[in-house]
Amino acid sequence: VLAMLAAACWPQAAAAQQDDRYPLWNFQQIRPARPAPPPRVERRRAPAYGNEAPSRPVVVRDTPERPTVEATTFVAVVGDSMADMVTTGLVDAFSDNAEVLVSRQIVGSSGLVRTDFFDWRQGVRDLLAANEKLTHAVILIGSNDRQPLRDGTGAALEPLGEPWRAAYAARIDEIARLFAERRVRLVWVGLPIMEGQRMAADTMVLNELFRAGARRNLS
Repeated sequence: VLAMLAAACWPQAAAAQQDDRYPLWNFQQIRPARPAPPPRVERRRAPAYGNEAPSRPVVVRDTPERPTVEATTFVAVVGDSMADMVTTGLVDAFSDNAEVLVSRQIVGSSGLVRTDFFDWRQGVRDLLAANEKLTHAVILIGSNDRQPLRDGTGAALEPLGEPWRAAYAARIDEIARLFAERRVRLVWVGLPIMEGQRMAADTMVLNELFRAGARRNLS
């Protein structure tokens, strides 16, 4: 050990150690002799007498076996491709908790505007019908919704205008009520602030609609 420390702190001394002209650095010469270790005494186990059963050996495993735990909390993450990142985070957060089971319900490029592409109101109905054990839902959506919305008459509403906001809020309410009727706790995640002044401003409008809808439909 001393030789290793000397080599680290004084490299020239370590080099000199290999030279017989410098016996002072030969730690084998200046190290005091160690006393001889005491003789090892083996202790023998006394034999068992009578009907006493011998003790069983103790087995120690590197990886202890975990008891089987059934899931009691079922979480469905709903939304567009951004919601997939939420799913990844939740799966990682609950990776050590077998009682929580997280599932993906993601449709890329979807939203609440283009029901001709994918209607999330019907999608939520199908989700609830197929998952009787569902206890929680997390939704992140809206990044694809900055476009005209067609109302019940087929008229195209200007994006983020007052009529557009009213129709969009109605779709938020409908989805929230579907979960509330099944007593599924819903967490509505707001959109992250986007790059670009116009897009960031539109995102703030959408997030306010999501926030207001969540408050109206607490489940």
